[in-house]
Amino acid sequence: MAHAIPLEAVPTEMQSHPSGVLLRTILIGLTAFLTVVDLFATQAILPSLARAYKVTPAAMGFAVNSSTIGMAVAGLAVSLFSQHINRRLGILVSLSLLSIPTALLAVAPDLTTFTALRILQGLCMASAFTLTLAYLGEECSAGDAGGAFAAYITGNVASNLIGRLVSAAVADHLGLASNFYFFAALNLAGAGLVYYTVAQSTPMMQMESAARSPFAAWMAHLRNPRLRAAFGIGFCILFAFIGTFTYVNFVLVRPPLSLGPMQLGFVYFVFLPSVVTTLLAGRAVQRWGTRPILWGSLALAGVGLPLLLLPNLTLVLLGMVLIGVGTFFAQATATGFVSQAATADRGAASGIYLASYFGGGLVGTAALGQVFDRIGWPACVAGIALALGVAALFTLRLRLPIPPHAWSRTRVRALGPVMRSLLSTLICAVVLLVASAAQARDLVVYGEPTLERALRSIGTLWQARTGTRVNVFVAPGNLSFAQIDRGARCDVIFALAGAVTDAAVRHKIIHADTIRPAFRNSLTLVGTEANAVAPGEAVAADLAKLMAGKRLAIANPERDVAGARALELLRNAGIAVDDSNKSVAVAESSAGVVSLLATNKAQLGIVYATDATTGFKLAVPLAAPGLLPIDYVVATARDPILEALPFMAFLTSPEAKAAFKSAGLASID
Repeated sequence: MAHAIPLEAVPTEMQSHPSGVLLRTILIGLTAFLTVVDLFATQAILPSLARAYKVTPAAMGFAVNSSTIGMAVAGLAVSLFSQHINRRLGILVSLSLLSIPTALLAVAPDLTTFTALRILQGLCMASAFTLTLAYLGEECSAGDAGGAFAAYITGNVASNLIGRLVSAAVADHLGLASNFYFFAALNLAGAGLVYYTVAQSTPMMQMESAARSPFAAWMAHLRNPRLRAAFGIGFCILFAFIGTFTYVNFVLVRPPLSLGPMQLGFVYFVFLPSVVTTLLAGRAVQRWGTRPILWGSLALAGVGLPLLLLPNLTLVLLGMVLIGVGTFFAQATATGFVSQAATADRGAASGIYLASYFGGGLVGTAALGQVFDRIGWPACVAGIALALGVAALFTLRLRLPIPPHAWSRTRVRALGPVMRSLLSTLICAVVLLVASAAQARDLVVYGEPTLERALRSIGTLWQARTGTRVNVFVAPGNLSFAQIDRGARCDVIFALAGAVTDAAVRHKIIHADTIRPAFRNSLTLVGTEANAVAPGEAVAADLAKLMAGKRLAIANPERDVAGARALELLRNAGIAVDDSNKSVAVAESSAGVVSLLATNKAQLGIVYATDATTGFKLAVPLAAPGLLPIDYVVATARDPILEALPFMAFLTSPEAKAAFKSAGLASID
């Protein structure tokens, strides 16, 4: 690569030396890293940004990913005016200007401003990206081009991994504002690297005998069937990549995988193998040709898709690795092909390719997001497989002269049956995944721990009626809402009426217009001995008499409503609950009270009626005049499936009410 990297004074012969090739590869990769690191890094701090701006994850996610809008627009704009732009100056100015919106993100006052700044970032990033691809295509020899493009895409891959990790670490230790200032400094570092390593070049227009209009260059590229196919492949690649690595996060945080935020951060290491493998794309294309490598890359990604549907974390991560390696390898191959196939104005060709690429990301985000919400993850994976299959079909249109050192014509022809087999495999995968997606998506229901028995009974009834399985997960309401806010999948939630649920409504974690009363719980005095108690309900005055010589257990009043109501009852009866009174034990929850009785650490307990359905020798409802009732509401969560509302309607049926009554719950009139 005579003029590209690093110094103008370095002779061309030296750049073919292994040390020169290594230096060139490092510099190209580092330039790519510093160009697009802002694109991926901000995604790692989405939860923190959502809390800072007090918006929903969906709103914050759109704001962060709006940079792809700017990138698609910039790709088209650069393709129009590429002939008039000095490559080195354009890259330098783009990276320098990129630092301005990056720094301003630290002080963005609202989400609208934040979104606008992210779009500006996208404009600057894509301008530098497109001009760099054009520069490499014009300045590299045919032998060096594949390696140069592979190195550039490898830097892109590295920014995907390292950018996220660095952003998360800086934001965690220094704050969100410092994070954006840090990345603004990286943008300036990228401009400095370009200033000292990229030599002057002349746009291809000036080398041609007659300059053409930008639209003429566009039409020439769009009339080229090989380039049209390459643009379509770029669209499909990011469509599949975005579909995988956006929505798989929601699968990872929900049961049965249930990763926490810190564990989810380590998932970014699935991109690490791609950093190594993508560097090999140039050599692979030189040896075997563009079409076989693209088919192999797409097939590798396709093999990873079924693994995403398994309930095993190791296999899901393996699938993500295969998809990452396959899509990045395909991207590097397609990017290099565009530069070789463009007969003139490679800047315009690269711009159209990048616009198609980022357009695929936008469409993938929107289309697969709707599929994920309305039908489920298997259908989303089927859509990803379909995109890979379409890219494989587009690859049939890519034909370039076979490199001199490639396989013989006979051996290349021998690849035909192999490639047909790979295509058949992808088509079969699509069919199987579509068949899987055709089945109704399971309904996910959250509820308070004491409601588990009742909700599982309802789930069994619903499955018998509709065939749709109901997955029930229980946790205190505040933890359930936090999980949903972090992206965990939930369709319907049963929660205590009160402040926590009201806060979830304000933060749009649940839909306010779907909230309705569900049922009422009550308190029950349970015991391991059959005490003589008057028929009907026990009252506060009975507690002191019943506790004589026995130990009573209650739930933690600060964490469990049953404990708070029990504390009021005991105080009304004149019974102190403090460290001095050893006759009262405090458990973590109502279920903990049951455990204390089961281990004979207490002989009496005050629990929810729903926890008193097991075999206690004493189980007497407690009258609680003057105390607030223990009421529950039911609502749909942020992104429910369509079947959520029919399920909620089913809750008012006679058989559902009978199941609730059997579990110790009462209807709210």
